[in-house]
This record gives sequence, C-alpha cells and structure tokens, in this order.
Amino acid sequence: MRKAHIVLAVGALLPASVACSFIHPWGNVRAVKSDAPLMQGANVPADVQAVLENKCADCHSDNTKWPAYSRLAPGSWLMERDVHEGREHLNMSQWESFDQDTKIDLLGNLAIAHLFHLKQQ
Repeated sequence: MRKAHIVLAVGALLPASVACSFIHPWGNVRAVKSDAPLMQGANVPADVQAVLENKCADCHSDNTKWPAYSRLAPGSWLMERDVHEGREHLNMSQWESFDQDTKIDLLGNLAIAHLFHLKQQ
C-alpha cells in the first residue's frame, strides 16, 4: 500500500472514530457516577472487599475507571456494552437497594463465579 493511501485512510478513519465516540448505543453509562462505598451494608471481609474493588468494580459498580483507549469508537462501544451488562447483573453501588433474597442470590453467584475463576487458573 502506498504512503498516500495510508495517510488518506488514517485521515478519514480518525475523525470518523472521534465523531462516533459521541454515540452511545447502550445509553451513556459514563454519565452514571457514584461515590457510594461498594457493597455498603454488607458484612464482607476486608480481603474480599479489596478483590471486589480491584477486580470487579469497573464493570459492576458506578465507580468505573475508564482507560484512555476506551474513548474512541468502536472500542468505546465494546467497553460501554460490557459495563452496561455488568451493571445489569450486579451493581455493587446499589447494594442497599436490594431485598434480602436478592442479596443472598447475588452473594451465591459471586461465590460460584470466584470458584470458576480459581479453577480456570
């Protein structure tokens, strides 16, 4: 491929990617932000709480840390979709709003997911 073709392709794709980054197919999940502690009101050991905050919070809470590469489409769409789906399954920022049965189910699912990940290692 000639240098002119590469320059032309980058010159066309970069502005298109920037423009598409303002489109949020799953809603603007970046706009939702909370400073609430994760799993507030839950009796979770400190080491488990640390794992939840370090490994799970980006997709399963309103405290998502968005990396720089997540700013441009279509990568931004993929990450926003993952966060949207993660929050639908469990949003640890809204723990106090769940009823007791839901909390028990979610804690059971967390334990199963943890065992599955340990087995994969």
